[in-house]
Amino acid sequence: MVGEEFRFTVLGPVTGWRGSERLEIGTPQRQAVLAALLLHRNRTLSLGELINAVWGASAPPRASGAVRNYAADLRAMLEPDRTARTPARLLVSVGSGYALRIPDATVDWDSAQAQITEAQRAKESGDLNAARALLSDAAALWVGEPLSGVPGPFAAQQRAKLAEQHLAVLSARIDIDLALGRHDELVSELIGLTAEHPLAEGTHGQLMTALYRSGRQAEALRVFTDIRRRLIDELGVEPGSELAELHQQLLRGELTTPQRPSGVLAPTPVRNPQPAQLPSDLSDFTGRADTVDQLTTRLRNQDSPAVPVSVITGMGGIGKTTLALHVAHLIRDSFPDGQLYANLRGMDAHPADPDVVLGGFLRALGYADGELPASLDDRSALFRTAAAGKRLLMVLDNAADADQIRPLLPGGAGNAVLITSRSSLTGLPGAVTTSLDTYSPTESLDLLTRIVGEPRVRADPDAARLIIEACGQLPLAVRIIAARLAARPQWSLASVVRRVADERHRIGELETGDIAVEATFHLGYRQLNTEQARAFRLAAAVESPDLPAPAIACLLRHSDAQAERLCEELVDLNLLLSPAPGRYRYHDLVRLFARSLPGSDHPAALATLLDFYLASAKNLVTLWNPRTRLPEYVTATTARGQMFDDESDAHKWLATERGTLAALYRQVAAADTVELLPVAADLCWTLAETLFISDGNLDLVQPLHDLLDRAIRIGDSGSEARIRIGLHTSQVMERGRYDEESRTSMERASALASRTGNARLYATAEMSLAGVVMIAQPTAAVPHWTAAAEIFQRLDDDWGMGMSYGFAGWTCAEAAMLDDAQSASEQALTSARTTGHRFIEAFALHTLSRIAWRRQMFPEAVRFGADAVALAHRTRHRVLQGWTLIRLSEAQLAVGDTLAAVDTATESVRALIDSADPVRRIGALMAQSQALAAAGRDAEARTAMHNANELIAQLKPAESAGNAETLPDVKLPSDSRTPGPC
Repeated sequence: MVGEEFRFTVLGPVTGWRGSERLEIGTPQRQAVLAALLLHRNRTLSLGELINAVWGASAPPRASGAVRNYAADLRAMLEPDRTARTPARLLVSVGSGYALRIPDATVDWDSAQAQITEAQRAKESGDLNAARALLSDAAALWVGEPLSGVPGPFAAQQRAKLAEQHLAVLSARIDIDLALGRHDELVSELIGLTAEHPLAEGTHGQLMTALYRSGRQAEALRVFTDIRRRLIDELGVEPGSELAELHQQLLRGELTTPQRPSGVLAPTPVRNPQPAQLPSDLSDFTGRADTVDQLTTRLRNQDSPAVPVSVITGMGGIGKTTLALHVAHLIRDSFPDGQLYANLRGMDAHPADPDVVLGGFLRALGYADGELPASLDDRSALFRTAAAGKRLLMVLDNAADADQIRPLLPGGAGNAVLITSRSSLTGLPGAVTTSLDTYSPTESLDLLTRIVGEPRVRADPDAARLIIEACGQLPLAVRIIAARLAARPQWSLASVVRRVADERHRIGELETGDIAVEATFHLGYRQLNTEQARAFRLAAAVESPDLPAPAIACLLRHSDAQAERLCEELVDLNLLLSPAPGRYRYHDLVRLFARSLPGSDHPAALATLLDFYLASAKNLVTLWNPRTRLPEYVTATTARGQMFDDESDAHKWLATERGTLAALYRQVAAADTVELLPVAADLCWTLAETLFISDGNLDLVQPLHDLLDRAIRIGDSGSEARIRIGLHTSQVMERGRYDEESRTSMERASALASRTGNARLYATAEMSLAGVVMIAQPTAAVPHWTAAAEIFQRLDDDWGMGMSYGFAGWTCAEAAMLDDAQSASEQALTSARTTGHRFIEAFALHTLSRIAWRRQMFPEAVRFGADAVALAHRTRHRVLQGWTLIRLSEAQLAVGDTLAAVDTATESVRALIDSADPVRRIGALMAQSQALAAAGRDAEARTAMHNANELIAQLKPAESAGNAETLPDVKLPSDSRTPGPC
């Protein structure tokens, strides 16, 4: 008969046997079809019902054909000997649908239901022992997660129902155990069940009863306190009436202990149990392949006499418990003496007591309550004795700190311990810590796809990418959004993108059922002391990639050392990240959470940070130009600001802080009030003078445009002029762009500055305007340079005077006004050497080299050029280095030193390789090509020229026309293409 030949399981992975032969069911989709047929056996399912079971609303275009193919494959599996024209006997066609005709007893779920029914009859007849045995047999039919790994909405729905039924069977058996007086034996099992089902009131009530009847009233009452708080925090409800009444009975001491029925023997100590306390693994576990390999290898390693202890740390929602349980299930067969699990409740107000946890472990290993020592030290010693010589795997989940862990560790080899914690647990000697980062984009997409289904994700990949970005690649956030989508097949991915786009409401959207990102973050926040909580809130004020400890110190009104200590404490708790020593950042979602908390005074904190960065910018200008007068013309600051040891230190700070500066500008531009705009404008103007010792400022351009638009809208002409100067400098120093738009902007800046009464601002604007005009009309730029120089001279500002004369000399040299160029450059050189401005000195020497080259005084050109290069290297300014190297290579060629010219030109290519301005890179490549050609290395010369021509082909005409100074006068190899007007 069919029932004797076949057996199928759905209370775990979907499997099937014909006699002793295991059937190869095949793909997950084929498993989904079989699962639907098994759970509707002897009933007809239409083609549409099967399609909906496998894909829901996300069915692919050829779903009907796919289902028919799966049915044909299943028929071949069930009846491999059936001939082609013989009607199917088991999986039969009924209209356009299918029916699986097998006896009910063939499926494990039927067997479980039959045993449950028989157990009920036995209980009603008073045979509790028989009822208990039947329920135990029924519960044992569940093997892991029901329908494990089966995709589709039908499987998801049935999986939840079958899991709930499993808990109901266990609860019914536990009720009988309690009636039989077996409360001592139940405690460790119920501790595991309540950890797996943290909101199940019935299971918690059973644990309270078992603890109370075991003489552990305080622990029983604590169970009620914990679940009540959890229900309020996560669901906003109080415990139900039954649990509340049980609590009152415990408080009044009214809960009685039943007498053991006759014929029921008292339990005897068992010394050889094999506890299997691991909560279930997730069927859709995704990613972290390398980490899984490292953890499994380490925990299985028994070469060392020490117990391998691995700690998984990370922020809330990063997937610590999920990873730990997945690894534990992968390696559990390597630990035949059992697996122990405890939720240590490290984020709760009252974490689990180690002595209570040890009591549970010892009971699981066969010790009765009467055998358990009273003191923690004695229990710990007894546990080490019990674990000696065994191969036990311990999973200690959600640990509070190292003190909680130490008494729980076994002492001998053969055992292994896997711990999860939001804290770093640095006080555990010998432990190897794995710090989890967020998922990669690929891992996030894989998780989304596994839960939502490939067709829906493939239909809108851009929306999927935006969802992942909004979730910050946090596994919990991705899982929540995916679960909401899976439960709502009518929702498009694009509709979810719209829901999470607004940062103000994003955290609230990341919630489904009893799981919420915000609740997870609150657990960590509640552990903070007052100082830590204040630091956590205030450091989120600026939406910056990260912040340095001195800036946070300024926010907190603490010393740098105090602020760094607080930040490190938050890092240890995985509420902050530290991408580099002394720098701290939030995960995007954690920042949103921090900014939503009461007591986060964002406008005041933003003002404090602006004050700090303006003070730092003043320090930077003063370092570069000790005699600067600029601080007298900008907003007074109260902060000390960042201090700098030397120009190298300043370079690093400028490079590191661009992201923070961009964030400050964006936030001021978007702020509800305008009080901070003049301070941000002064910061922009001040930094404009420091950008001459920096490279790469394009990431400030758009935020400065936003700031400029705000100044224009409110009619703040002084701020507008300052911002235009800063914006111009950022663009020029990085891209070398001198276009009509820049000229118009700087003409307006000059006009606005002239009306402010701020002479230094006006001189700076004139200098910037000259820089724009000089490219297209060199002679027209000279009056602007001269006007700026004269104002700076009246203000006794050596920096401005030196820069103005330096660029005036360069402009005159390009206009072939060589005498004027010589005079201005020598004035700039004198000023620079008097005040120690290396940038100005190098630039003046660079121009003098150019003048000598034009006068065919080539040895002089080499001498000036070599001095310019040496100084440019000391400034660490890559663009200036590139400029000076190009000109030196030309001079070296002119004196016949081709080998030196090749080396110099090649170095210029390296200096400018990362420049955002292609014209500069073209100039370096052309100089290299010319030098190589002169050295007889024609093939390499042609390659360099080919690379230059490729860049030239990408230029717009306006980009190439106005930048001829950067390009050398090149004699090309014979078969190279000329670069046109360049």
